[in-house]
Amino acid sequence: MEQFCICFSRYTDTINTTFSETLLCYLWISVIALCVEMYNLSSGQDLELFIRATVYISTNLFQFVTFYCIPAQKLTDEASKIGNSAYFSYWYEYLPRSCTTKLVIMQSQKKAIVTAGGLIDINLATSLTTVKTMVSYCMFLRTMGAE
Repeated sequence: MEQFCICFSRYTDTINTTFSETLLCYLWISVIALCVEMYNLSSGQDLELFIRATVYISTNLFQFVTFYCIPAQKLTDEASKIGNSAYFSYWYEYLPRSCTTKLVIMQSQKKAIVTAGGLIDINLATSLTTVKTMVSYCMFLRTMGAE
């Protein structure tokens, strides 16, 4: 159990150090690009533009949610289950051998979260926030374009 906890923590740290800045850039570029495409979609000038914007928005959101948000959410959920599993394993009945279990319980209190640039946690709530931000910026562009 202790080896699993160490491996899990190392895996999360590797993901964060490797992809953190890249994921932040990807997130910002996606929000801006999706906002512009949403604005193009709402202008409704041409059928070809409408179809292109719809396909771009749906594939980009699908990619972000499927390849980034869902795996990060599953990683966070599994990390939170480690402490519960160790705690409910009746560790207190085996006091002489329970030191490693206590360490696992203490280590599991540290959250395993995938972040983008150390600023934004990547999970399913982030995907909803991304969509809300995209729609808000699109409405801002429409308001500025109407004036």
